[in-house]
Amino acid sequence: GFMANDEYKKYNYRINLNTKINSWLKVGMETFLTSSDYSGVSVNNNKAFNMHPWSPLYDENGELLTLVQKGDLNPLLQVGIDDSDKRMNLFGTFHADIKLPIKGLNYRVNFSQNYRTKNHNQYDKYYMYNEENPGVPHGTGFKKSSINYSYTFDNILTYKNTFNDVHSINATFVYGVEKREISSTDAIASLFQDDILGYNSLEQGDPTLREVYSKAEQEQSLYTM
Repeated sequence: GFMANDEYKKYNYRINLNTKINSWLKVGMETFLTSSDYSGVSVNNNKAFNMHPWSPLYDENGELLTLVQKGDLNPLLQVGIDDSDKRMNLFGTFHADIKLPIKGLNYRVNFSQNYRTKNHNQYDKYYMYNEENPGVPHGTGFKKSSINYSYTFDNILTYKNTFNDVHSINATFVYGVEKREISSTDAIASLFQDDILGYNSLEQGDPTLREVYSKAEQEQSLYTM
């Protein structure tokens, strides 16, 4: 079967190009861009499976009940959580092949990069919600963002030749650079005094419950063959 909000959108764009410029030079690229939207929270399966099939989820006006059997929150309320989860991935490989003026000697350069972003923001107004006193601080929200970037740069020299139809040489030399960078920040807040702006106003949360995490990593390596 299907669950409410159990869906996502994804768009892919791709460009592949290879061309021969002249007798000694060829260039090309393979690139793609992916944009994904995972926004929305689906129904809580555990709560739904533990409910009686005859338990009412809506009131007489067709509005969702906040509390259902045994005082549990209505599992369908999760569908209304303000959730934005968007991601992007940009990848590209660019290369050139050069036939050098020595028989059998070729040089190839490759450059590949991958750039990824993720932005996940969410506000759940029913966290610690008191139906009898809705003015009591409630709700929890967060904003999480991350950027990942990596690239590789390869220099490849190959020599392939046969002498006197008997002796053959096939050699490859590689020199490359690889680098990765990661950066992320998470901000979390709970028990909002005013939740009109939701996750766009985390400062409304209880000061004693606010949390912020931030990190960054970088690594680089050289390699030869």
